[in-house]
Amino acid sequence: MQIRNVSKRSLTPLIGALIAVPALGDFVGVTWDGDAVLIDEVTGVSTLIGNTGHAQLNSMARAPSGHYIVANNGHSEIPHLDYLDPVLGDATVFHAPFLNSIRALAFSPAGVLYAVDSNASTTQSDLYTLDLSVPFGDSSIKQFIGTMSIAGVQGMAFAADGTLYGWAGLNGLVVIDPATAQVTDITGTLDGTTAIQTIAFAPDGTLYGAGDFLNTIDPVTGAYTQVGPALLGSVRGMEFQDSDSPVPFCFGDGTGAACPCSNSGQLSHGCENSSSTGGSVLTATGTASLSADTLQLTATGERPTPLSVVWQGSTAVGPLLYGDGHRCVGGVLKRLRIENAVGGIVTYPDGAETPIATRSAQLNDPISAGSRRYYQIGYRDPDPTFCPSPSGSTFNMSQGLAIVWAP
Repeated sequence: MQIRNVSKRSLTPLIGALIAVPALGDFVGVTWDGDAVLIDEVTGVSTLIGNTGHAQLNSMARAPSGHYIVANNGHSEIPHLDYLDPVLGDATVFHAPFLNSIRALAFSPAGVLYAVDSNASTTQSDLYTLDLSVPFGDSSIKQFIGTMSIAGVQGMAFAADGTLYGWAGLNGLVVIDPATAQVTDITGTLDGTTAIQTIAFAPDGTLYGAGDFLNTIDPVTGAYTQVGPALLGSVRGMEFQDSDSPVPFCFGDGTGAACPCSNSGQLSHGCENSSSTGGSVLTATGTASLSADTLQLTATGERPTPLSVVWQGSTAVGPLLYGDGHRCVGGVLKRLRIENAVGGIVTYPDGAETPIATRSAQLNDPISAGSRRYYQIGYRDPDPTFCPSPSGSTFNMSQGLAIVWAP
């Protein structure tokens, strides 16, 4: 089976229907059946976000950039790494790991990505690091550390102090030496369960495990306690998501993925950035607060002087094919500002312009405390000869940001 760098959205009709988006927060997870779910930390209740378009997803890690990276089992599809969209629910292939079946992923506090690979019978677990900076299809992405002294590790998570914990189906909670791949069972007894397939820390330091149910895990004793009812499928990877922080979504542009042209990091309308998250990367600084109103949006990676439009929507929508990208903001849709990129960067507001919440109220869309808005920046290339577009268009969209406004 050949894996192409496309997402489910480019394979299904783009009708622009509203997506039923549950509240952002708690844990984002992926299931063996290929669904993306949200799991309430307190109640353990799971809510379907959507289907990722890939089966047998088996692990997840959250990158320092905030992106959720997932890996598949490797039995039904060639092994691949995907960006998971935590708002729309689909997953976009962005790398080939050149491993068999990744059963655990974890980023260290220093930003190093570790992966546990296993053979088909899971009688051997090998520890690797993955270098995501290498080009797509470069086999040097993986660096072997060693064969783990305990097999069957199927979840990893770094604690705040840098300790790497893992969960083994037979042994239960273990500690892993990331330099040598040596594994220590914290109790020395066979007290594991395959009902736990992934582990993750909450910001307060509580360790959770999930599989058939959400569980809390005591990092000293390894004892686990069920939280809530059965989950929607067997959860194989999960990470905590802070609902107060901007959440990137709407990754990949489908039509422009193969466009090779770029110039000093500036991308034409038909190109993706190096992270494969769209034509340009959208980030937020300041405070999304009605009292402060200092939120600032910045899109990087555009051509030096394209015409750019800052969009705000009241909801996420089923991706609409839009030039060489996709528009994923909708509902009450407002055009906050038309900007010109300076040096390939668009910033709104720039200091002299109307703040975002104030501008939204001026456009008859007042923002209330606790409400969520979705942002994208669309841009038009003034020089279509720079990179002829596969679709014949002259414009593209950044990835999106979902932002909750505070009082």
